[in-house]
Amino acid sequence: MTTMTIDRPRALPRYLLRWTALVSLALALSACSTRIPKGNNQNLILVTIDTLRADYLGCYGYPQVVSPNLDRLAGEGILFERAYSTAPFTGPSHASILTGQHPSTHGIIYNGHNSPALFSGQSVPLAEHLGRHGFTTSGLVSAGPLDARFGFDRGFDTYSYVRKPDHGDKGGGARHVNAEARRWLEKRRPGERFFLWIHYFDPHLPYACEPDILETFGVTSEAPDHENVRTLPAENLRDHYRAEVYEADRFLGTLLSTLDQLKLSDETIVALTADHGEYLGEHGGFVDHHQLFDQVLHVPMILRWKALEGGQRRTVPVSTIDLAPTLVEALGVEPLPGAQGRSLLDPGAEELPVFAEWRHFHMLEKDAKPRPNDFLVMVQKGTRKYVHDVLFPEKSAFYDLLVDPAETEDRSPSDEGAARELKALLELHLHKDLPRGLLGVDEIHIDEQSLEMLRSLGYVE
Repeated sequence: MTTMTIDRPRALPRYLLRWTALVSLALALSACSTRIPKGNNQNLILVTIDTLRADYLGCYGYPQVVSPNLDRLAGEGILFERAYSTAPFTGPSHASILTGQHPSTHGIIYNGHNSPALFSGQSVPLAEHLGRHGFTTSGLVSAGPLDARFGFDRGFDTYSYVRKPDHGDKGGGARHVNAEARRWLEKRRPGERFFLWIHYFDPHLPYACEPDILETFGVTSEAPDHENVRTLPAENLRDHYRAEVYEADRFLGTLLSTLDQLKLSDETIVALTADHGEYLGEHGGFVDHHQLFDQVLHVPMILRWKALEGGQRRTVPVSTIDLAPTLVEALGVEPLPGAQGRSLLDPGAEELPVFAEWRHFHMLEKDAKPRPNDFLVMVQKGTRKYVHDVLFPEKSAFYDLLVDPAETEDRSPSDEGAARELKALLELHLHKDLPRGLLGVDEIHIDEQSLEMLRSLGYVE
């Protein structure tokens, strides 16, 4: 296991202490004064949309109309403006959403491998916990890294990996997922509480948007796929990504309409988030997700149910490990065992740091030589962010998102005190929240079937 050493912090300058106090006071005053009510015998639908950037949604400030249904959902519930994923990969981040744990705790740190912790019961997924409390559970996923053979079916009464016809491991379309969801909802026993997890693969590469949507957006350029993505102009990528977001949003609208038609909307909590985002030309990335910049970590998080006052917005940074603890409390169920996140039902919830991890697939290669940015861990508190390079500590960087939202400048030399404070928070996280340390790669084995799936999705060559 690789270890890291971080210096202890120096005292913060007085002006930073004053500024931090003022920001904390402003956030506290902006929060609602009343606690969010719990659901009364509510059901739960969790929607995760793969590769969905928060900043490409209208409710998060995007200027074009690309997400009308998602924006409506936010207007009817509560939106967390600054929600962050624990990892930029589908498998690790979804495992964190379902267990409320960091990747190095639940053990899934790559796509395509099994986690002993998830299989052995050291981690308790949301479906298993709700099943113990009388919920009927079903999962409908549409991407290879979430296949049952990687443990994601644990606790579900029924679990299906929905594929497009003849589409293999490149994912299923939201249309097919919705059809399966409707069939399952129509067959459920009336009056029995349920938990349904719905995963949409779009807007993940390869892009194959429906023609009428491309026409609506005036997109005539070549669609990106794994073969041509690095040869196309960045604007092509953004055009097609917008269309893919709109398509995913359209099917979310269909799902919400199904709940209305089946008269389930008033008795069902709908939670929506994403596993990670996508680079669309930023930081040298072209439709991929790696490292720990905001374009891949900042994700939407929205909750809606009848008892909620609509249109609420929270500005305090939160993590996707907070979602499952929040949902079990909203459902009136006892806390999720082993969860490292916290419930967000209290509008005055304390501002806490958020963390993320990243390991490149290169580290799994035989006789792989260490490279900068292959193994990163991140802590963010407020608008300040520290990214530690585990193998090359001298390459670590400190960002102030308030003055440098694009994360282009390491400000450690000019703000040494703040950088040291975040280093200390990261060290505390490693000792307190990750008892097994930063889980290494020696015990990770990816079989040939999984490797073929990863090749088809563009993760490995």
